[in-house]
Amino acid sequence: MSEHDKMSNIFKRLLTELHTDIFKPRGFKKSGQNFVFSCENGLSKRINFQKSRFNFDSFFSFTVNVEIYIFERGPVKGTRRYEGAVYCQRIGWMVNNHDKWWDIGDYTYEELYNDIKSDFTDSVFPLLDSLQTPESVYELYLSGTVKNGWTGHGEKKRITEKIKNRI
Repeated sequence: MSEHDKMSNIFKRLLTELHTDIFKPRGFKKSGQNFVFSCENGLSKRINFQKSRFNFDSFFSFTVNVEIYIFERGPVKGTRRYEGAVYCQRIGWMVNNHDKWWDIGDYTYEELYNDIKSDFTDSVFPLLDSLQTPESVYELYLSGTVKNGWTGHGEKKRITEKIKNRI
C-alpha cells in the first residue's frame, strides 16, 4: 500500500468516526465528504471536507467548509453541493481568523481527530445551533456580529432579498 493510500484511509476513517460521534447525533446525513442537515423550513447546513488538489504520494491535506443555504421549496434532498449558499466559510476563519489546512502526515490520528472535534465543538456548532430558521440567519446577517463568510462579496442586496423572500 502506498503512503498516499495510507493517508487516504486515515482521511476516510476520520470522516466515518466524526460522522458517528459528532455529526449523526446532530441529525447530519453523510455522503462522501459531505455532511448535510436540512430543515423543513428550507434551511440547510452543509459541512464539506475538501481535499487539496495538490495531494500527492507523501502529502495529503484537507480543510473544512461550512455552508448555509436557504431554499424556497423546503428541505434539500441529498448531499451534493448546491449553488446559492448565503454563508460559506472555511473552518479556520471561524476558529482563529486565518485559513486552516490539516496535513495528515503532521498529526497522530488522535491529534487530528481531537483538533477537528474541538473546532466544531468550540466554534462551528455554536453558530450552526443558533441558526434554526431562515429568519435567524437573516437576523444574524443584519446584526453584523459574524462579519466573514457571507457570500456575494459585496452583493448584500442579493443576500438580503434571498433571505427576506423566505420571511
